[in-house]
Amino acid sequence: MPIECLNLTTLLDCLFIARQLDMHITRQLYSLQLVTQLDYLHLTTELDIACLYAARTT
Repeated sequence: MPIECLNLTTLLDCLFIARQLDMHITRQLYSLQLVTQLDYLHLTTELDIACLYAARTT
């Protein structure tokens, strides 16, 4: 489904979808050992903070 077909009405929706896509890609890289455990934790923490901030401001 093209991204235009999705009804992205809020910043939180956009961040949630970006987080899901990024987590999927990061997990694949992690499984291939191209991303270290520390990098993996850092990426997920940044995304969690962004999602929490968006949730508080919407």
